[in-house]
Amino acid sequence: TRMLRHTKGQLQTVRITAMQSAERAYLSRKEQNGKHAAASKIQAFMKMVVDRKEFVAQKTAATKLQALARGLASRKQFESAKNAAVVIQSHVRRMHAQRQFTADMAKIVRLQSRVRAVLAERKFNAQRNQIVAIQSFARGYLARAQLRRIKAAIRIQSWWRMIQARNELRKQREAAIKIQALARGIHDRKEAQKMKESIVLLQSVFRMANQRRDLNPSETELSLFNLQSVDILHVASCNASQLLCESRPGGAW
Repeated sequence: TRMLRHTKGQLQTVRITAMQSAERAYLSRKEQNGKHAAASKIQAFMKMVVDRKEFVAQKTAATKLQALARGLASRKQFESAKNAAVVIQSHVRRMHAQRQFTADMAKIVRLQSRVRAVLAERKFNAQRNQIVAIQSFARGYLARAQLRRIKAAIRIQSWWRMIQARNELRKQREAAIKIQALARGIHDRKEAQKMKESIVLLQSVFRMANQRRDLNPSETELSLFNLQSVDILHVASCNASQLLCESRPGGAW
C-alpha cells in the first residue's frame, strides 16, 4: 500500500509538472505572438505613413495638373457655351415671339368665336322664340279643337246616357207596375176567396134558416134573420164579383 501511495503521488507530481510546463509554453507562445502582432502593426503603420506622404505629394502634383487642364477646358467650354448661349438666346427669343404671336392669334380667334357665338345664340333665340310662338299657337288651336271634340263627345254621351236612363226608368216603371198589379191581384184574389168563403157560409146559414122556416113557419125572428141574411149575401156577392173582375188582367170574370 505504501508503494502504491508513493507511486500515485509520483504520478500526480508528474502530471502537475507536465501541466505547468504546458501552461508556461502556451503563455510564452502567446506572448511571442502578441509581440509579433505588435511589430507587424508598427511596420504597417510606418509603411502607411510613408505611402501617405508619397500619395499626398503625388495627389498635389496631380491636382495642379488637373487644375491647369480644367482651366483650359473650362475656358474652352465657356467660349463654346457663350456662343451656344447666344444661339440659344436667339432661338428662345424667336420661340418666345412665336409663342406670343400664337397666343395673340389664339386670343383674337377666341374673341371672334365668342362674338360669333353670341350673335349665333341671339339669332337662335330669336328663331326659337318665333318657333315657340308658332308651336304654342298651333298647340292652342289643336287643344281648342280637341276640347270642342271632347265637349261634343260628352254631349253625345250624356244624351245617349239620358236615353238609356229613360229607357231603363220606363222598364223599371213598367216592371214595378206589373209587380204591383200582380201583388194587388194576389191580394184581391185572397180577399175574393175570403168573401167567397163568407158567401158560402152565409148560403149555408140561409139554407139552414129556410129549412127551419119550412119546419116552423111561425117564427118571426127567423124571418127577420133571413131578410138580413139575404141583404148581406147580396152585398157580399156583388163585392166578390167586383174584386174578381178587377183581379183579372182584362177586367172580365
